[in-house]
Amino acid sequence: MLRGVTLLFCAAATRGLIAPRHGFPTARRPQRAQTCRMLFDKFDAEAVNVLMYAQQETRSAKLGEVGTEQVLLGVLQCPENAKKALDRFGVTLDAMRDTIGVKKSLGDKAAELFRREKEPLPFTARSKACFKRAVSESEAMACEEVRPEHLFLAVARDDQSEARSALEKLGVEVDALCDAVAKDARKAKGSLVGVGGDGDERETTLASVGVDLTALALDGELDPCVGRSEEIARAVQILLRRRKSNPCLVGDAGVGKTAIAEGLAQKIAEGDVPKKLKGARVHTLEMALLVAGTKYRGEFEERLRDVVAEASSDTNTILFIDELHTLVGAGAADGAIDAGNILKPALARGGLRCIGATTVAEYRKYVEKDPALERRFQPVSVDEPSVEETVEILTGLQKDYEEHHEVTYSTEAVAAAAAYGDRYVNDRFLPDKAIDLLDEAGAAAQVRVENNQGESHVTEDDVASVVSTWTGIPVQRLSRPEQLRLMDLEKELHEDLIGQDSAVTAVARAIRRARVGMRSPQKPVASFIFAGPTGVGKTFVAKTLAKTYFGDEKTMVRFDMSEYMERHTVSRLVGSPPGYVGFDDGGQLTNAVRRTPHCVLLFDEIEKAHGDVYNLMLQILDDGRLTDAQGRTVDFSNAVVVFTSNVGSQDILEAFDQGGSADLIRGKVTGALSENFRPEFLNRLDEIVVFDPLDKEQLSDVLETMLREVYERAEKEDLRIALTDGLKAEIIQAGAADARFGARPLRRAVQRFVEDVIAEGVLGGGVDRTKPITLDYGAGQVLVTQNGKQCCAVPVDAAQFGGVEAAKDAELRSAMPNLPFDVVDDVAPLEAAVPSGGGGGKSRRTD
Repeated sequence: MLRGVTLLFCAAATRGLIAPRHGFPTARRPQRAQTCRMLFDKFDAEAVNVLMYAQQETRSAKLGEVGTEQVLLGVLQCPENAKKALDRFGVTLDAMRDTIGVKKSLGDKAAELFRREKEPLPFTARSKACFKRAVSESEAMACEEVRPEHLFLAVARDDQSEARSALEKLGVEVDALCDAVAKDARKAKGSLVGVGGDGDERETTLASVGVDLTALALDGELDPCVGRSEEIARAVQILLRRRKSNPCLVGDAGVGKTAIAEGLAQKIAEGDVPKKLKGARVHTLEMALLVAGTKYRGEFEERLRDVVAEASSDTNTILFIDELHTLVGAGAADGAIDAGNILKPALARGGLRCIGATTVAEYRKYVEKDPALERRFQPVSVDEPSVEETVEILTGLQKDYEEHHEVTYSTEAVAAAAAYGDRYVNDRFLPDKAIDLLDEAGAAAQVRVENNQGESHVTEDDVASVVSTWTGIPVQRLSRPEQLRLMDLEKELHEDLIGQDSAVTAVARAIRRARVGMRSPQKPVASFIFAGPTGVGKTFVAKTLAKTYFGDEKTMVRFDMSEYMERHTVSRLVGSPPGYVGFDDGGQLTNAVRRTPHCVLLFDEIEKAHGDVYNLMLQILDDGRLTDAQGRTVDFSNAVVVFTSNVGSQDILEAFDQGGSADLIRGKVTGALSENFRPEFLNRLDEIVVFDPLDKEQLSDVLETMLREVYERAEKEDLRIALTDGLKAEIIQAGAADARFGARPLRRAVQRFVEDVIAEGVLGGGVDRTKPITLDYGAGQVLVTQNGKQCCAVPVDAAQFGGVEAAKDAELRSAMPNLPFDVVDDVAPLEAAVPSGGGGGKSRRTD
């Protein structure tokens, strides 16, 4: 009732129905009266209140007509979105009253009019024109009613209105203020509709399950879509179809499918679309919001049916469903119909226009398995952009990220984000990974500036630093100290590795080639096969390489190929075939490289693997990639591939027995490799490295390295140890008794002469932890002294490292001539494995 009276009041004021004795017109034509009433019928309660406040302001100022400036004062008295934006710009009610001031009154006519306060005051012609413009503003925002913010936009955007002049006098940037009011109005549209009870359910439902992308585009909140004009044009063409006007964007994660939908919304907002799409609105449909809160059976179906009906009734609504595959099975429980089946009829009739987006794998897994759903969508392939196209995309986004981080990006930094992302970040796709690199580089520069540690200019080195943080490999531009270090890399490797000059040189060349970017980007960083006697450091070189190039020994991923001797075990590397146990687990090799793409891959004793393993290795060495059982392509281009082999071990033993030189042994190993490995495998390797036997001088250096490790462990137990030269000589003598086994006998000698002696002395109570310990050798015993006094003596039989050991080795070799010689490296475990009864027992090596 009150609303009806108020509307009549406003309509009367607009028509000019004032008392005849004041000289105003007595009445207007019935057609105009009906038009005014229909105009104010579109005003909601708050907008009508604005007009009432405007009437009061006019009376207080003793004016005869309600102008646009009084309408503005009415808006300022209404606690809605327009007033909130005005407050942010410093436009208050008191300030605006002071700016507007009091106009000259109308004399006796006005005085008589003011006494009749129940009579409505007329509106000026400018105000009436603004009311019609307010209706247009509400329709542009897809609102059914005129709200206070629409009234404000109407009076503020009129260049001839007194309201705009007053705002300009107050020093307000009027256009910016209007944009802010419009932005707030669109944001609050979903929550405001229905509050007063007069809202439209369609708006409430759509606003509750997604976001209006077109409104965001009008507000400038969407990032520009660069380089996807062909895909957008293809989507527009499909949307214009009479039936099945539903494009489906199909592409890998991160290639820009959602950005294409946002780009379409931007083109609609700009009017750069065919006339049948002008005025359309792209509205997202979030499946999570659609399902949320549907506790009882039928609630989900009812909500989705309402959304479909509302979107179908409005020909300007285009639904955008990101992750389209979530339609399949969504809401289905206890026999209920899922979302896909509910949407199918509307999608087929053409009444509902929908844009879907999903990845290639999920499209095949979910959508293609439902032919009825698949035929209702027209796939639009979205390929990964090239590096050059990514640079254009980043250039288009550069300004937004500069404003966000308050930094500036160099042209080189933008190009580096695309190039480094493409080269080093292999588990993601352009342009997503390049955008993230640019974003994080800007964040790092922002932190640097706030900590007063540098400038706000983002350079190529900043982007390279982020890549290094992500991947763990050095990408930054080479500094002069690092250049010198790379030139002396052999010396650095020799700090941990004794001897093996050829192996060190080959590894150093590979690191230098990779570090300056001269390696082939499709192949692994380097690929070697390490062959030679046992115990000479083949595995240790791989560990040193991981530590030197990748910064941590943990980046070495080791596979013992004796575990892949059977044909069926080969599938463990790439994953079990579909239908077999373990299919969902993936492959051991492919999973390891996906987790750690920048690593040293060590395939230990490759000759023990089944022949089918070499077929996989050929693909890795040649193309730098491997596809697992689930169809995922794994990139090996950032890995160093190392094979170790003991092929030719029997020839090496014979050469040792004959006192053969290193050249003779190298020739025998090379020949054995050619006999045991296929030519296509050996030809794909960067280098075949044959390790030389260790001489006595090198064993002495190896001993010092081993003792450093013993000293470090002892210090952690509060023990300070020193060895005399005599004991060191005895250890070397014992460890070099059979040089065929490299440094492993030396390791056992250190355990027996040092570690065991210390353990027995500490446990026996003869050693005081607080005093330095000196170990010496004499008369078959290791003597332990502290402060010049002998604490204890531990007998050690050095013969066990000499002839007796060799005799046992020879016996085992004659019994097992077909096994590689390194299976007898550790004699004690082998003796325990062979039953003393001499029956049918078999010894077996377990890794």
